[in-house]
Amino acid sequence: MWLRLSAAGAVLGTGLAVVSGAADWGTAHRLLAALALPPLAAVAIAAWTAHRRLLPTALTALVLFGIAAALTAPGVHLAVAALAFGAAVVLFGQTLRVPSSHGAVRDYVTLTKPR
Repeated sequence: MWLRLSAAGAVLGTGLAVVSGAADWGTAHRLLAALALPPLAAVAIAAWTAHRRLLPTALTALVLFGIAAALTAPGVHLAVAALAFGAAVVLFGQTLRVPSSHGAVRDYVTLTKPR
């Protein structure tokens, strides 16, 4: 479940970063962009360790976000940031197809309950 929440946070963060950058919000844009990075990194780490099928899209979103931060020309920055947002949306869609682990939690609770 936290994988899906992290992916949703990445979509929200990158989306807000794109909108705030297009609206030229200055410091608020930088803050929103900084808040988008941790969920993107969390999903990339989870993809690397446990969900290899998500790895190409997670790395694409993370790399595009980093490239957008490095390129400061206004039109190029906005275009690459929009691509990073698109990759984050695709990544979120892919996380919805990852099987949930609610069964494992239920099994652990069953093992710890006294009879």
